[in-house]
Amino acid sequence: MKNTTYLVFAVLVFLGSVAFNNRTTNPEAPEERSGIEEAPDSEAPEYSEPFDVMMSVLTHQRCVNCHPSDDVPKQGEDRHAHRFDITRGNSTGPTNCNTCHQAENNDFSGVPGAPDWSLAPHSMRWE
Repeated sequence: MKNTTYLVFAVLVFLGSVAFNNRTTNPEAPEERSGIEEAPDSEAPEYSEPFDVMMSVLTHQRCVNCHPSDDVPKQGEDRHAHRFDITRGNSTGPTNCNTCHQAENNDFSGVPGAPDWSLAPHSMRWE
């Protein structure tokens, strides 16, 4: 009989603690809980403007030229193949990116200065 009393007491304490825990961890009514709200209108200006600005940069020819789907970097607004047979990795000719893209911009040739210039990896192709 004594063991049964302890068992009943233990069960009551357990159930009471579960009930108390549920009451204190969820004090808000279901309608007051913060959760998933209605999705914002994706056409609203405050949501589309930052995305539009980002896309105008990512799709600009100066960016896309170095993010091709093939192994040949492009040049110019018409996206022609890079001069001097430059390709991803080591070029077939005697030049690499840093042959022309040095520490500073070259005002005579117009080559941008960037000593660590390289073609973006395939995982970052944008075309």
